[in-house]
Amino acid sequence: MTEGALYSRQKREKRREQGLCCECGAGLAALVDWTRSSTVCPECFESRRQQNRKWRHTARGRKLERNRIRRWRASNPERVLKIRKDAYWRRKVSGICTCCSEPATDGNRCAFHAEMARNASKEYARRKAQERRSAGLCTRCGRPPIPGLTLCEPCRVYMRATDARRRAKDKQSKTQKEAA
Repeated sequence: MTEGALYSRQKREKRREQGLCCECGAGLAALVDWTRSSTVCPECFESRRQQNRKWRHTARGRKLERNRIRRWRASNPERVLKIRKDAYWRRKVSGICTCCSEPATDGNRCAFHAEMARNASKEYARRKAQERRSAGLCTRCGRPPIPGLTLCEPCRVYMRATDARRRAKDKQSKTQKEAA
């Protein structure tokens, strides 16, 4: 530590012990609204805040701020999880997209994020079915299939019932359209 830095540090510590602002030396005891735990007066606090805000907008400042946030998140995983869950529920209750804060149009998501989720789900199902098919397993659940088919017996029964319900629903909606 250089001599000047050591002097500045000693000066700040001396002012702190005397109950003065560490930056300008103003008395903190006279400030009724200001917190007792603070070591700087409101003017110096605001000045320091403005300087930090300007510094954070530089490339180096942004990089260091990102790293500081990453370290904090890594050391406080429970708190980060709670903050994220609270934000999710706050957005969900407010009818806002849980991903981006746009108005939710499709359930809990905006149109863009709903489409992204559907595409991701379809891609996952397609990839999983391909893996199971190549391993010789049922493409829906991963159990051994009926010989010569790609589905096991429970999945085959379920799919037949689902298809029958879908056909009945389509037939019903078609007759309602024709009647109207």
